[in-house]
Amino acid sequence: MVNIEEIKIKASAVAKQLKEGRKNKTISLKQAYDLLDEVMTVSKGLKKTEVDEELSEELAWVIIEYLWISNDSCFKWKETKTHPTEQELKMIKRLSGKYSDIFSEVKEQYPSIISDKLFSNLKEEAKSVEDFVKAEENYQKSPSDNGNDNSGNGTNNNDNSNNNDNSNGSNGGGNMPSSSNNSELEEKIKDLQSQLSTVKKELKKKQQQNPNSIDSQQEERKKDELERELERLKREKEGNRQKPGNQNPQNKKDSFPYGLVIGGGIAIFLLLIAVIFFWQRSKRK
Repeated sequence: MVNIEEIKIKASAVAKQLKEGRKNKTISLKQAYDLLDEVMTVSKGLKKTEVDEELSEELAWVIIEYLWISNDSCFKWKETKTHPTEQELKMIKRLSGKYSDIFSEVKEQYPSIISDKLFSNLKEEAKSVEDFVKAEENYQKSPSDNGNDNSGNGTNNNDNSNNNDNSNGSNGGGNMPSSSNNSELEEKIKDLQSQLSTVKKELKKKQQQNPNSIDSQQEERKKDELERELERLKREKEGNRQKPGNQNPQNKKDSFPYGLVIGGGIAIFLLLIAVIFFWQRSKRK
């Protein structure tokens, strides 16, 4: 018989471990996978009718944290232009293709657990992982046909995620991001930082009153959600800045090979003088 309280305690503990490990960058994909497996093992045999809102929330945040850690791993491989091992890809695939259904069901049944904004962001991150998995599966089937790095084997379409495409849509056909798009990102980042500051203050008050209250936990998760969104926008901004096409027009102008052109002009001028000199000399003879 399934022990509901045991599952709640386990899910809550694992969600906290995943969150702390992700924030402090002290958890590996393998450790996250093993923690997820522990929760899924104790939840085996759990019936849908036995799941209440509290348990749904704890289980949902285990899966959310695992998705975030998985996507962070995908970012890392793309940034370092490396590829996951077969075992790592298997870990990434654990819930790939299932995230959207899971989050949709939770949101439909308990709307307070997953906000509209969080739901939208989770769908984007899930899509990012799915795109990465597809590209890596193709790469591992025939690596010689897929370029030398992740940016060349199709995973760039989800930088992060899909990140560039996920957040505000793609820049379209490799065109240079407009200054208005970058300004919009700056505004969003400032707005999120302001929201995050307010939430942190509110969380501090609630934790002083009752650190274990439901209100405190909800405020804590709202903070996590905002921090993740802020991190995503900063990555998008950094990605825009690093794109080859996102160079300052002045830099392109400065890269014109003036030395080569000027040097070539001088050479032609000297050659012309030599021709005239020898022509006049032969004419006098």
